[in-house]
Amino acid sequence: MGGIDKNHMLIHLYKTAMKSKRWYMRLFTYIVDLCITNAWVQYCQDCKTLNENRMSLKDIQVEVFYSACCKKPTVLWPLRSSVASPGPSNSVDLPPAIQGHRSH
Repeated sequence: MGGIDKNHMLIHLYKTAMKSKRWYMRLFTYIVDLCITNAWVQYCQDCKTLNENRMSLKDIQVEVFYSACCKKPTVLWPLRSSVASPGPSNSVDLPPAIQGHRSH
């Protein structure tokens, strides 16, 4: 019971501030906070065994949220258009569309 109480305390120490009338959004932010807190506890144990300095829980949360919202996607998905753009492309080549009957 001591581990659960400590985890619950750490989650509510730096809780993600999000107000929503949708219950699943609050559940989602709680699960994200739970995962970050569990990862931080594991990180602290690893830093202790390796005798390294560790980051605070707040710094870890800021880094996670910053990397989740500010980085651009690394995979460029092709746009579905009938006109192919000339020149080299970094995206995946798609086979041409099949011309034929369209169901209504």
